[in-house]
Amino acid sequence: MGLITGLFWLAVAVIVGLAAGWVFRAAVVAASPRPIARELRTAPLTASFGMLVILIYILLAVFAPLVAPFPETEVVGTEYQPWDDVHVLGTDNLGRDMLSRLIYAARNTVGIAFITTALAFILGVMTGLLAASVGGWVDQVLSRAVDVLMAIPALIFALLLLTIVGTSIVNMILVIALIDSTRVF
Repeated sequence: MGLITGLFWLAVAVIVGLAAGWVFRAAVVAASPRPIARELRTAPLTASFGMLVILIYILLAVFAPLVAPFPETEVVGTEYQPWDDVHVLGTDNLGRDMLSRLIYAARNTVGIAFITTALAFILGVMTGLLAASVGGWVDQVLSRAVDVLMAIPALIFALLLLTIVGTSIVNMILVIALIDSTRVF
């Protein structure tokens, strides 16, 4: 594919994406109460497109068994089969359909992100309320602890904590929630 062809398809993708964002924003504005609709009308098209992509991703995760063309672990072709009419993204090293595997992987991603965000929000709100309610030295200690956690680069600190506590999914959720709760405090 030449440079001109690539630029053409990039321009087409941008135009289609912005059009989809505009249609999605119009639908959300029509379904929203008046004060919220006023704010949504001024939102950038890129934000509307981002919300649309997240919504599609969540729907794919929830309805993966209905949407995916094949079961997640079923071997349906030969190893490293290129894309065709049946296997839109080809197959992997065991002959499993890549599109189906990506759709099922959305379940893990959306689930972990939702649990981590909810846990971080709850932890941050609770510690913030405790600091505000009690005040005094409790407020000072919690505020300085949050300051210290926010001063350390999040990725490096998360990797350090995961090295110490282990790399299970539960540990990963707890570590990320702890680090992100400082932004809610």
